[in-house]
Amino acid sequence: MKRGKLKRAFRKMRERARELFSQYFMPPENLCMQPAYAYACTLASYLHYSNDSKNQVMHFNTGKLPSRGTPGRKIAEWDEVRMDFNEAQMLVREMLNNKGACHEYIAYEAAKLINDAEVTEYTGNIMLGACCEDYVFKPGESLEDLYAKAPKRAFRSRDEYAALIVPRDEMEVPSFLQGLFTVTARIWRRITGSIEDDAINRPYMAHFYDPTRDKNDQGLNVASGEIKFQSALQRIKDYWKLAYRFYANGKKSRAYYALGHIVHLISDLHVPAHVHNDIHGPTVLLGKLDSLEQWTMKSDYNHLKRGKGKMNITIWDSGPLNPPFADASWNPQNIDEKLEEFVERIATKTQFFRSVDAHGTGQHERRKGKLSDDECYKQASVLIPNAISASAQIIQNFIAYCKNEKTSFNHS
Repeated sequence: MKRGKLKRAFRKMRERARELFSQYFMPPENLCMQPAYAYACTLASYLHYSNDSKNQVMHFNTGKLPSRGTPGRKIAEWDEVRMDFNEAQMLVREMLNNKGACHEYIAYEAAKLINDAEVTEYTGNIMLGACCEDYVFKPGESLEDLYAKAPKRAFRSRDEYAALIVPRDEMEVPSFLQGLFTVTARIWRRITGSIEDDAINRPYMAHFYDPTRDKNDQGLNVASGEIKFQSALQRIKDYWKLAYRFYANGKKSRAYYALGHIVHLISDLHVPAHVHNDIHGPTVLLGKLDSLEQWTMKSDYNHLKRGKGKMNITIWDSGPLNPPFADASWNPQNIDEKLEEFVERIATKTQFFRSVDAHGTGQHERRKGKLSDDECYKQASVLIPNAISASAQIIQNFIAYCKNEKTSFNHS
């Protein structure tokens, strides 16, 4: 048997074993779990909380992709799939039990804050998008599309343009390092043959946003700007338009899945490293791993408000948070501006805190170095609830935007 066939056979055996384990050997507490989808028909109103109730680079806070052939995997690969009740509930349960599923957890808690039966029904799709944004590109997108594009230069005359022996779009000429990175990525893609094992060709290069820098240079900069990627803000804008287009065409499964990708990006904006241009990779070139992201996945902090063995991120949930109210001012004519304001407010607040390789703006955050567990707890006490609230708000605004009968604008 050839090596490739043998590898695929072992992968299928692993996936089947994982499915059997999930089906027959889940702990009792998980068998009793009530994912948000379970409330869709009869208990949607109870999702409205009262005000009185209280190890690879950059992808270590999401779980794995669903197994091949499952409805979840088909949705992850941009198919339009309508899951039945049991399939949706199983998907939600599986994602919440994945190791490192921090983004999925935030998406789940955000969905619980919204009193909308449709959101409840598609909670699994939102969570799946939050998981897959680290792995899956937009339809037709590749690594090369993530590079920051400089605005086209306006020339006053033909002579001025002719005097410059460069393309009209100067970013068509990559730097040496960008070209090397692209070639390496193509080779690596050919070697690995799967998105799960390919740590280079991933969208997470475009999960950074620094509002203090020039508007066309707010994404991740590597090697002193030799390689520049588009910002998380630009990605959020693109996904908003994509999600709306799906929704307007009746493809709600894809629309909520695309919305989940936005939720992932919103969550990342609540990680200081992502708003400080701190790439946090495990090498001398890429810097040190991020303390906060690693800490949220651990389960060794004092077990406050969560069961033993649960990730630190689950110390916080949506219970004490106020449900969001839709911002009716969002419309097709101002959506870019509204998203810019929404994202900038989040990033500016997150920049108060420091990361391992970058100073924060706060008085006691102007230093670098690894964060202690107690310091991670203090940051997370602010950032995790904010991430849940902001994610719920973006979901609520999107639903209102789509359901508004006046929203007939056809996004290009």
